[in-house]
Amino acid sequence: MNANPKGHPIRRVLLVLLALSAGAVVLLGATALFLTRPFTEPRWEEAPPNPFSIYLPAETQAGASDQDPLPLVSPFHLETDPMAGLLLINFEQDPDTIYHGFEPQFFDDAVHGRGLLVIGWRVDGQVDVFHEPALRLDPQTYGITGEGLHAMAERSFSPALFELGPMGVQVDISFRDLQGRLVHLLIRETDTRPRRPFGLLAPMGVAASHPPALPLVYVDGFYFVRRAGTEYRIEIDGRSHRNDFIPLILDGTPVYFLRYSAAPFIVTCSACSILATHLTPSRAP
Repeated sequence: MNANPKGHPIRRVLLVLLALSAGAVVLLGATALFLTRPFTEPRWEEAPPNPFSIYLPAETQAGASDQDPLPLVSPFHLETDPMAGLLLINFEQDPDTIYHGFEPQFFDDAVHGRGLLVIGWRVDGQVDVFHEPALRLDPQTYGITGEGLHAMAERSFSPALFELGPMGVQVDISFRDLQGRLVHLLIRETDTRPRRPFGLLAPMGVAASHPPALPLVYVDGFYFVRRAGTEYRIEIDGRSHRNDFIPLILDGTPVYFLRYSAAPFIVTCSACSILATHLTPSRAP
């Protein structure tokens, strides 16, 4: 009599596992032999040369040399416009007879020089540009704003204050507009609680009717002026104007519709300019 009727099934399971293990060893060995087999094709001493162009047929490339440049035509032209900081002041809900917004900008670079500029957004859609004499500016740059440039005028803003830092905005700018009226822009923040600025791609194209180029404005370090502890004035010819209202809370505190960026990055893309450059084929090493 069999004293252990469950012994036979256990032995069968052990035999099956042993057979599977042996098969796995054989399969691994065969795979290793296949991967380490010698190749019949001799090894390349050097890589084949790169083609002169992926757009030309092989028979055309056969006669190409270092003295045969290939023209490359691009329908896009990108230009960067450096800027050190900007501030956006809107009062469209309480406009002036001429202006409904101002945009102070600060430059400190090899292209524009160092100085302050204020864009006056007019109610007719055009812009006036007031700038310090030391700045080097291209009037065509302001064709991408609104209905285009109305006028440019040199102004001395000194003494002026324009600081955008981790504790907010400190701005005090005065100048006279084209009609000789005194314009005074003042913003002083005293709320020292931490801020968390963010990046934003500004919708510049919405405000342009006939732009000569597509502006791409990425405003890094973007934030709003806080209501708590802030003094602001928008005065034109002795009359104060209210800043536009926005129902927004950032970092637990209400803010004004006064925005700023301490690190704007501006690129203009022109689709109507065609630049042709020449590429010279390089020899393979």
